Amino acid sequence: MNDVANRAVTESGASAALDGLLIHPAKEWTYYGPLNVYGSCNRMAMGLLALADFAVRKGHNVRVLHTGIERVLDPKFDIANVLRERRPLCVGLSIHFHHSLVDAVRLIREIRVACPDAFIFAGGFTASWFATDLLETMSELDAVIRGDAELPLDALLGAVKSGGALDGIDNLVWRRDGAVVDNGQEYVVTEEILNDLTFTRFDLLDHGDQYRLMRKAYIRTNLPAALTRQMNNVISKQRTYYFWGLPVGRGCPFRCFYCGGGA
Repeated sequence: MNDVANRAVTESGASAALDGLLIHPAKEWTYYGPLNVYGSCNRMAMGLLALADFAVRKGHNVRVLHTGIERVLDPKFDIANVLRERRPLCVGLSIHFHHSLVDAVRLIREIRVACPDAFIFAGGFTASWFATDLLETMSELDAVIRGDAELPLDALLGAVKSGGALDGIDNLVWRRDGAVVDNGQEYVVTEEILNDLTFTRFDLLDHGDQYRLMRKAYIRTNLPAALTRQMNNVISKQRTYYFWGLPVGRGCPFRCFYCGGGA
């Protein structure tokens, strides 16, 4: 059994309400003169809900949390309170867009303090690209799933729950006795699994009904939360239309400079 699995399988962890909590870390604090302080990077990677759905159908108790939504609904939102209440065995952060990397690093450190026995891992394009760097510079992070993550996530959740070995899990980069171990990136999603994924499991997302209302940029104010939401609704309607993504496959035909998941 590896050292991290030993840490995760404790008396307190055995009664955890969740096997895994998957988190989208929105970029919470950005300053731009005309807008003042605002939150951004509110669009989740489309595969996050599909991964949660896949894990649930494999028998794991998994939920998804969007820090941007939580901060909009409650400006005093504290991830530590969520972790103490739910006591997840595993906490996974979706680090897809590099904009939110600073917030993700801060969250990982807060999670380790609030939930010291949890197995903390990351995934997504940015995390995959910088997997070794993240593990070498952040002792709080236990592992990174590189690339496609359906079967690796299932295997990782199962191993942490049972105290099993991690060295047979494809696409996993992790730490053993202080050294970074790369299991290799052999797993690529099959057409069968891809066609069976459900990308719209908003019932697995905390306050999922609020996601469609999230703006690209959410301006912070000292006003009560309800008034701040009303102000942002008015501004957004003046500037842009609502939009929603329809996932028809994996990847993207465009080459946006801020995203490495395109053509």
